[in-house]
Amino acid sequence: MKNRRRPAPATKLQLTALRAIWRHEQTTGEGITKTELSGVMGDQSASGIRALAEKGWIEHEGDHRWYLTYEGVDELEKHPEESEEPAPRPLTNLQAAVLRAIDDYWREHGRAPSRWGLRGSLGHWKSSITYAAESLAARGLVTKETVSQGRRETCRLHLTDAGRAELERLTQSQEAAE
Repeated sequence: MKNRRRPAPATKLQLTALRAIWRHEQTTGEGITKTELSGVMGDQSASGIRALAEKGWIEHEGDHRWYLTYEGVDELEKHPEESEEPAPRPLTNLQAAVLRAIDDYWREHGRAPSRWGLRGSLGHWKSSITYAAESLAARGLVTKETVSQGRRETCRLHLTDAGRAELERLTQSQEAAE
């Protein structure tokens, strides 16, 4: 019988990523994308995903989405939710600007903006805005709605209650700094 080496215990960042994957699977019924996971793991997402896969805690299918394995669920069960998790990373300047721009656009036009619509007000490339929006969605601060417009589909961005609360917190901290 071959003696299999047990993987090292999960780090706090790995547990945070496993919990994010589990929550995503529970709420959407599908796996999490690398982009969504990078909102949780930040700059370490590529190496972090690789480490989780090597430990056998996550796997992906042909759809480029990552799912928890039974071993990943077992690892989560060893570490109850009340264990200390790292504080969420602060928003980047672009992420904060996207939140403000969504709110401003809604107030001005009475509807949610598309990522393309934000490009004009923010002056960033669509890919930068898309990445920031995906990170905000992974944090639960915005939701995305796909709207068909003839032969095209547009993704509209909506602030969640958590997104409005974060925007309020940003506004208050900005006012206190002035």
